[in-house]
Amino acid sequence: MASSHTDKRSSKRSVSDSHKSHHSSHSRSTSLASVAPYDPRANLPTLADVRLEAAKEMTMRAINNAEMVDGVRINVIVTSAKKEDIPFLIDVGGTIQQKLATALHLFAVATTGKPLRGDSNYIMFCASKPDYVVRADILLRSKFMDRCRVLSLKDLEFVPQFGERDWGLMDQTMVIAALKNFDGLQFDLPAVWDILRKSARTPVDPMRAPPRSVGIEERLVRARAKLIRRLPLDAYEELRVPEAYVPTVLVDIRSTEQRETFGSIDGALFVDRNELEWRFDPRSPERAIIVNRYDLRVIIIDHDGRASSLAAESLQDIGMLNATDVIGGFLAWEQARLPMRIPEQLSTSTGSGSTVINQSLTSTGTTSSRTRTATSGTSGSTLSSIGQNVHARDLSTSHEGQAL
Repeated sequence: MASSHTDKRSSKRSVSDSHKSHHSSHSRSTSLASVAPYDPRANLPTLADVRLEAAKEMTMRAINNAEMVDGVRINVIVTSAKKEDIPFLIDVGGTIQQKLATALHLFAVATTGKPLRGDSNYIMFCASKPDYVVRADILLRSKFMDRCRVLSLKDLEFVPQFGERDWGLMDQTMVIAALKNFDGLQFDLPAVWDILRKSARTPVDPMRAPPRSVGIEERLVRARAKLIRRLPLDAYEELRVPEAYVPTVLVDIRSTEQRETFGSIDGALFVDRNELEWRFDPRSPERAIIVNRYDLRVIIIDHDGRASSLAAESLQDIGMLNATDVIGGFLAWEQARLPMRIPEQLSTSTGSGSTVINQSLTSTGTTSSRTRTATSGTSGSTLSSIGQNVHARDLSTSHEGQAL
């Protein structure tokens, strides 16, 4: 009897074990069926992730290389145009706001190159204080005028991935504008830097000179430090007997009224001050034909020797390193009792240069008031002083009817 009971318990235990084994295998098969198949693309970053990472890297470089103006970090970030320009700019701006949450800053982020959407590039200013953005907005509109169209963040369809608190802050410390034909390298970039530097400056008393400004007397001293100025007699001798292979010319930048009142030097070239750099820059399309080399010796004379120093410095800045001026100007020339005419015996041309020029212009029928002013005092002696047999057409520029 005992053995039969034992056999029954063993059979029951084996049946129970088989049920448990079957249930366990069923559960494992069910759980394996519920696991999704492996997809190698599942962990790839999205476009938004890549854009945010690029914004972070760009931001860190800009922060590390930032310039300081009155305790404010400033920098300009230029990036190529993208399909999602505005979202990317906001990503960069938001990252800057987070990284420099406790520091004064003003950054500009601009896209350049051919726009992939629309006909405009975009520029964004982000700052730590709304005042900086307001100043930048005003200067941006003033500099770019009809090329600029300022946008409102609230009007944009894209909403950045930041909290409500950050959105309210960004709305006051960011400004985005569409810019047509934005050149991020040559001309527009210096204008953007100027906007940042001026906007970041601490407001000053309007009755006091701004920091880093230079008074006219100091500027005059700095200009003359670059020049080898000539006394009237030295200038006269240099014009009378020019150095070999160094063309020399006397340029009178006085106004027509001053020349009519005080007289003029026959042989000087009359050039309005507001045209001087364009006439004496060899790269300028409006240059005088005689200005075809950078070693041209240009001696500038004005009324009293002040404006001439600044004018000579300006010519040196554009590459005419032999430019200088006459100490004391026309008044000193007159007080030294120097001739009012460069000696004719050195002339290699015949007749009065001014007469030849005026006849040439009259024959073309294109004489203008500016041309008459520029040529009325030119004589053959000046043509000789540059060591060339220059006719009237050689003093004209590439633009018809304009003369030096």
